[in-house]
Amino acid sequence: MRRALPFIAGAALVALPFVYHAPYPLHILVMILIWSFAYTSWSMMGRFGLVSLGHGGFMGIGAYVTALLWNHAGVSPWIGIPVALVAGGLLAVVVAYPCFRFRIIGHYFALVTLALSGIVLQVITATRDWTGGSLGYTPERYQGGRPLYALQFTSKEVWYLIALGVWAAGLYVWRLVDRSMMRYALEAISEDEDGAAATGVHVTAEKLKITVLSAVMTALAGALYCQYQMFISPDTVSGIAISLHPREPARPEAAARGDARPEPRPLSLSRGPASHGSATRSTDRPCPDGASRSARGAGCAPTPRPPRGRSTRRTPQRAARRCPS
Repeated sequence: MRRALPFIAGAALVALPFVYHAPYPLHILVMILIWSFAYTSWSMMGRFGLVSLGHGGFMGIGAYVTALLWNHAGVSPWIGIPVALVAGGLLAVVVAYPCFRFRIIGHYFALVTLALSGIVLQVITATRDWTGGSLGYTPERYQGGRPLYALQFTSKEVWYLIALGVWAAGLYVWRLVDRSMMRYALEAISEDEDGAAATGVHVTAEKLKITVLSAVMTALAGALYCQYQMFISPDTVSGIAISLHPREPARPEAAARGDARPEPRPLSLSRGPASHGSATRSTDRPCPDGASRSARGAGCAPTPRPPRGRSTRRTPQRAARRCPS
């Protein structure tokens, strides 16, 4: 029964659009499947300790290359998407190979990929004559003929099945990697690079293979998003703003005056009930006596108080009583 459960779940997912035809819930499901595939692509690297913040750049390459080839050269997405995947893979090689060759790892590799995502965002925004800049870009609608040639379908059911198939293919690739020798090599590299190299593992080649695979899959997610939404912008398919600036829900007073951004709140290193475990900028420098609350919140720590209860300090009278006569 356990082996048959994935097939039963897959059959139910395939039959869903034929039973439930509401367009908006199907649209939500299509978006969930596309982004699930994109995050599956990212986790191909993340599971082995290769933290990348530049996958927005690969997704932007996949989306914009496909759309630009269609609008300016009349190249069908059946050809434009493979070209976009090759471009994403080449970009991954150009960025990742020097890092792995010279052992730029950990936080430093994350910073390099962070710069990559920002560079792709700036290039897309700056070349507004071709990409539309920050206003976004729209692939031209195919006039006449079959929509299969241009991959432009109006049916939500068709797009749901396409997104479901791509997501399932991503899970299958994940399973192949999980059952291959690449997994053991990358796990050994994540534990100890020198030890893995001493046992015969080609560290640079193994890292580069999983990075290129992750980048190509992410570019495919960007191309699929472009063909489905028929509109792309630098903020939706590239950039790092969503990853680096998580938003908090607005406070009631901020929402009442129409400000959706949360108000800044003071930070504290203490874990008391007033700070709720949040981080702070305060230091260990004690505040002067009589300092106000604003001064204490500006960067000085409160003066420690002695513990409550019976004092352990000896007075001269007590010391005299205990001395032998």
